[in-house]
Amino acid sequence: MVIVTAAERKIELQSCLISIAEHMDPSDIEIIVVDNASLDDTFDYLDQLEENDLFRFKAITNRENKGFAFAANQGMDVAEGEYLCIVHNDVIFNDNALSLMVDQMEINRDIAILGPVMSACYNPAQMPDMVQPSDGLTETDYLDSACMMIRASTGLRFDSAYGLAWFEDRDICRQATEQGYRIAISDAAFVEHLMSTTTEDIGIEYDSKIFWNNKASFDRKWNMLPISGAFYSEDPIMELVAIGTYLNPWQPEPSLLERARQLLTSETRTQIHRLSWDYDSISGMMQLLMVAESRDLLRHLEDKLTAFELKEPLCYRLVSYYYDRSIYSRCAFYLSELTDEKVSFRLRLLRLRIAVNERKPDVAIPMIQELFSYSPCNPEIMRLLGELHKYDGNFEDAEQCYQQAKQTDPISYAHLRV
Repeated sequence: MVIVTAAERKIELQSCLISIAEHMDPSDIEIIVVDNASLDDTFDYLDQLEENDLFRFKAITNRENKGFAFAANQGMDVAEGEYLCIVHNDVIFNDNALSLMVDQMEINRDIAILGPVMSACYNPAQMPDMVQPSDGLTETDYLDSACMMIRASTGLRFDSAYGLAWFEDRDICRQATEQGYRIAISDAAFVEHLMSTTTEDIGIEYDSKIFWNNKASFDRKWNMLPISGAFYSEDPIMELVAIGTYLNPWQPEPSLLERARQLLTSETRTQIHRLSWDYDSISGMMQLLMVAESRDLLRHLEDKLTAFELKEPLCYRLVSYYYDRSIYSRCAFYLSELTDEKVSFRLRLLRLRIAVNERKPDVAIPMIQELFSYSPCNPEIMRLLGELHKYDGNFEDAEQCYQQAKQTDPISYAHLRV
């Protein structure tokens, strides 16, 4: 049984299903595709597949994006197989990875979840350069949800409280280990993973706000919040830098934030003013100062930052920080520090937000056209277009934009009203 979750990206879904058909006998495998309210022509494609009866195939279509965990659970709830392989729609099977994993699950009855080696993923242990080629297994504490085979008899389900994406894979693996099962990587099974095609399309990429909010939820659920002395150092500056580098920027860990405030004595503040900094250290310290709302020290380090070539991650943090405080002049300053080719999609989106908030449609509309060419289903672009329509009194068009945004991300955009 293969369960493929989809949200937009019909072309990637087609490639995924074709690769399964090429390497498995369609009569031996059941495929369920759960479509999370794609705005492209994915629905028509799935309807055609059901009519053609190419596989033992079933499509489940949601009217709004319920999130990866919810969609995967929908598939598992109606699946009949002994082993349930959960797959993102941007995974390509190049060999007999599925049958290899089934064989290993048959032999190792205490394994609840098994994953392949991947060309790209967020779990370093599953990368080709980390796995020794063999026919065996490598035990791990979690697997990337892009491709994971779950033993149906365990009754494991993803926690849909994580919403659209992030940390539901770590959570289900933690559930399994808490029940005494093993988690492992099949060293001989390999799949290609394009990685982040859907999450980037809908604005929930790695390091996004939803990523950090879900990390906080995961840490609280499994009692994994760090203790105040987790980064202890005899040098308070180094400890502050370490805390800043780790700290959750959206939901800061209370113990770490309290420890940082204890360390920011008058003596330490004087040291911060006098020190010479390298880029990594000044970046970690600035991230801490933004969260701690220490504006005086932050502005001092901003002056020192001019000696370095600004990199995208810190630029994004600074622009987000000043955007949230409506200090758009500082946003513009940092956006100008990067050449056009280094301005990421998320920074371009922030630039668009500023133009819309300042009610500059002549500036915003060309930006919207450009960003739609990269990400035609992004709900934030739809929201911003709706805002422009609303400013012009085009309430019907604004409502249509808002509805599309809510269809793609009903959690973040549930509040939208004309």
